[in-house]
Amino acid sequence: MPWKIFGQALRDMPEQDLLSAGPLLPLDSAELPPQHLLLRFREYWASLREDMDALPPRERFSLTAIPEMLPWLTVFERHESASGIDYRVRVHGTEVVHLTRKDWTGTSLSEHFSGHELEIRIEEFERSIALVAPQLSRGPLPISGISWELSRGVFPFLTRSGAVQIFLLYVLDRKPADSH
Repeated sequence: MPWKIFGQALRDMPEQDLLSAGPLLPLDSAELPPQHLLLRFREYWASLREDMDALPPRERFSLTAIPEMLPWLTVFERHESASGIDYRVRVHGTEVVHLTRKDWTGTSLSEHFSGHELEIRIEEFERSIALVAPQLSRGPLPISGISWELSRGVFPFLTRSGAVQIFLLYVLDRKPADSH
């Protein structure tokens, strides 16, 4: 991954919210190399499950398990109100803050997305909870004339208090603009 090129491209671009840069498409894990960060985290997530029909307990998660993923991780907590389901950002990794140029900690998903985009994100999170399974996706991220792909993994956890948390892990993969 040419991180210097990516970093320079980020510095060159105008301020904008990059996480809404393109559509998200389901990602088949067979498309990823075996040591891909999303696959490693999915394996770790599965190892934390005490019951195959239940979400893994949040308290079993260790920050030291896969330390290279921490800067690329956003942790959301599910909230229900009269206006519906929303997710509040509890942790916004340093590289995600750098990427979005905003620290979303303490804000809700509905403060950053609306309409169809908000529905898509909430449906993705809710699907991962209902299926008791991670959801992998990929989408375009055009920056300074370079076409990047953003791979994402949605990993649901259950806290001791019964709250559901979503760990959203981002992985940036460079892909030439003319490939599909």
